[in-house]
Amino acid sequence: MILNSGSPDISPDKPGENIILFEGTRYLVDYLHGDAPLAGGNGVVFKINNENGDEYALKVCKFPQETAETHKNYLKRMRFIREIRAFEKTSQAEHENIVGFIGQGELKIKNKTYDYYVMEKCDYSLGHYLDLQPDLTIQQRILLFDKILDGISYLHGYDLYHRDIKNDNVLILDNEPKICDLGLSAYRVRDMEIEREEKGEMIGPTGWFSPEATNKFLVENTSNKYNLDCVIGAKSDVFQLGKLFWYIVQGNLPLGQIAKSDLVASDSKSLYEAIRKCLIHSSKRRLSLDGLKKLVQDLRFEFGL
Repeated sequence: MILNSGSPDISPDKPGENIILFEGTRYLVDYLHGDAPLAGGNGVVFKINNENGDEYALKVCKFPQETAETHKNYLKRMRFIREIRAFEKTSQAEHENIVGFIGQGELKIKNKTYDYYVMEKCDYSLGHYLDLQPDLTIQQRILLFDKILDGISYLHGYDLYHRDIKNDNVLILDNEPKICDLGLSAYRVRDMEIEREEKGEMIGPTGWFSPEATNKFLVENTSNKYNLDCVIGAKSDVFQLGKLFWYIVQGNLPLGQIAKSDLVASDSKSLYEAIRKCLIHSSKRRLSLDGLKKLVQDLRFEFGL
């Protein structure tokens, strides 16, 4: 059967029987890993390959175009569309640490139309990669984080904030980190539609929330008597980057009030301070992205990189 706009229905439960016609080439659809698709908040990911051996990842929106604006899943479908638009914009000049965007389209499943996009297929998630590489040196871990930081900086250059930085949203291809999943991304210029739709919502991954994201969930729909910061912006990404840096170095997450003695993987005071300054509660006092880049460059010098 053909996966394509206006084509016959397909069965996502039997991907090996399905063919997608993408940019004039036929691709066989299969599960990404094992015998089940990889499902996220807004989409489901498969792998596709053609007779020439070209292999990519296919991400299909969970919610059809027919989803009514009043339906609870309408916002999730809109996030999927925004993710496609964000990839289209930022892929105009490719960056080696952003997952490669190949193209987008739509397909039919049970007489409903679903949006999809195609991206390069990676080897591992960051977490799986680190599990396979337990003996990475602290120098290698700093370099790994620096590449991820460069990718986030690239997105910020388009005035785009990721807002969902975590280990699962960094993939590895040929030992290079690739930032993926722009489903929660938002632009610096205020989008009143997004603000209205997301008011009081928990934005981001559990365990990785910035204080602003928590405030948004807890107080944005109240009188907010103390004018607590509910804006998830550039420094919210910095907060999550601080958590990710700690995770890459040590394998766990910093929670609560941290001390230098909690970072047992390295005795470098400057490494600890770089992370600590990312995790400052107030976004006004927190390190900026440029400030973090400067500290990481200092770390590279300190560690001879």
